[in-house]
Amino acid sequence: MHRNLMLWAFSLTLACGGNAAFPGEWPADSFAIVCYHDVRDHLAERPDSYTLETGQLAVQFTWLRENGYHVVSFGDVVAARREHRALPQKTVVLSFDDGLASVYTRVFPLLKAFRYPAVVGLVGAWLAEPAAGQPSPEYPDATLTRSDFLRPDQILEMQRSGLIDFASHTYAMHRGVPANPQGNLEPAAVTHQFTPNGGGYESDAAHTLRVGHDLVRSSEDIARLSGVRPRIVVWPYGAHDANTDRLASAAGMPYGMTLELGLNTPDVPLQSLRRILVTEDFTAAALARALEETPRAEPLRMIRVSLDTVYDEDPVRQEAKLSRLLDRVQALGPNTVVLQAFAGPGPDGRARALYFPNRLLPVRADLFNRVAWQLRTRTGVAVYGWLPLFDFALPAQTPDPRAAIAQIYADFSQNAPIQGLVFSEDTSGDAEDGIEFSATLAAGVRADHDSLRTARQLAVPRVQPGPERFSARLAAMLSAYDHVMLVVEPDAPLAPLITAVAREPQGLTKSVFELAGADRSRHDAPVGAGALAAQMDRLRRAGALSYGYYPDDPRDGLPGIEVLRPALSLKSLPTVD
Repeated sequence: MHRNLMLWAFSLTLACGGNAAFPGEWPADSFAIVCYHDVRDHLAERPDSYTLETGQLAVQFTWLRENGYHVVSFGDVVAARREHRALPQKTVVLSFDDGLASVYTRVFPLLKAFRYPAVVGLVGAWLAEPAAGQPSPEYPDATLTRSDFLRPDQILEMQRSGLIDFASHTYAMHRGVPANPQGNLEPAAVTHQFTPNGGGYESDAAHTLRVGHDLVRSSEDIARLSGVRPRIVVWPYGAHDANTDRLASAAGMPYGMTLELGLNTPDVPLQSLRRILVTEDFTAAALARALEETPRAEPLRMIRVSLDTVYDEDPVRQEAKLSRLLDRVQALGPNTVVLQAFAGPGPDGRARALYFPNRLLPVRADLFNRVAWQLRTRTGVAVYGWLPLFDFALPAQTPDPRAAIAQIYADFSQNAPIQGLVFSEDTSGDAEDGIEFSATLAAGVRADHDSLRTARQLAVPRVQPGPERFSARLAAMLSAYDHVMLVVEPDAPLAPLITAVAREPQGLTKSVFELAGADRSRHDAPVGAGALAAQMDRLRRAGALSYGYYPDDPRDGLPGIEVLRPALSLKSLPTVD
């Protein structure tokens, strides 16, 4: 369980990217945090993706020293920000998660030799001595026992050295809890856990009480062991949100570390610090690339999926449909799935039922979390949730429709493991008004999802759009969102569309061309895989970076995988600069 969650966290850092590194000089007052776990003299002692050999660690420390990096304490970073003092160029903070015994036996001697300070995250439950007759704590790996973790005397010695900042890695939240009726296990700190047989979801109050109690207990435990209360929380799997941040601050820990990849520039809050996660194959050269090379933002290669194609009243058939979808995504090779979070709209185009628990509209099935989590963990794609902006069939006499929509988005944010948010092309509200409202909604969701990407759909007519109106809307959306999803009807001419998009600054880099594919609801003939592949080839040759199609239909296996994959998947193409 823990390993699967760590693999999810690692894949999430790769998808959310951001400013992972900078060539030459870093922006002023920036710093990097490097995240380690276990260290062994030989990997065969405990084969694990997050274990490094002692020799590898010594080589990396040497490389940092010889290449002009300044390893400082976390306290130095805090003081520099508080006192508006400049940090040295290429400042690095070292961190070690989980409180394993190797931090004392193998890491601590190296830290003393190099005079390098470090942050060490402790999980209180793993440090507890099991009472007679009581079961042992649930360790992150079945091969581990209490002897694999730090002892109280070791913690006290390390604290007194002045080199170690002990941080809370929570008391007992380094685990997964059931997150939906289907039983997916997701990070305990941010998940409203689901109890079957009528128990339902944990309430907001119960979740706050559980997380707050855990953080306070962790702080008290570390104070007892080290003599110093922690001021940092290292979030298990990097998972945190606005509520957990607030609870950590109330427990005396205003600083937080995640697993989001990237450099900590001055605009990155000290509550949401990014880290470079080191894995078993991390050489000094890999560390150099992580710290010094400019990251490449992958173009989006996306498919749009409606949960109507997965939903079934029979749970067994529904799981079979989900498996079929996962197999198709794996075979097609997109890096992004836009997942429709509402049931097919009614005749008036408004969403009348949703696929996630909420307080205002009917729930057709509690399915979004399950499908999004399986897509993320089984196929590695980024999942963008797709919702209307205005077009909800709200209850009659709703006093404040916008407040009601904001509540729907808040419920979605709490339930949805997403990396992006797509606002649909609505019939209600004008473009400028929609941009302002969507920014408010996105800010609320972003508080729970680091590096959330936003997109807005813009329908492209079948005939050449009026240049002034189309260009004005496109320009406004390009400046407001990370992406604009250009919904291209089957007969819309591509050449004039590409010309119009290319005229806009960042038009070709931020636009995603959504091509119409197979759709059993259409009255005209669906576009086949061959025609879609040809359109994608024309887009790519004209300079478009991001594209995909809608909708994918796993029920009928349309469009065909063999024909479409070479055009859709980045794995089928040379690396894009």
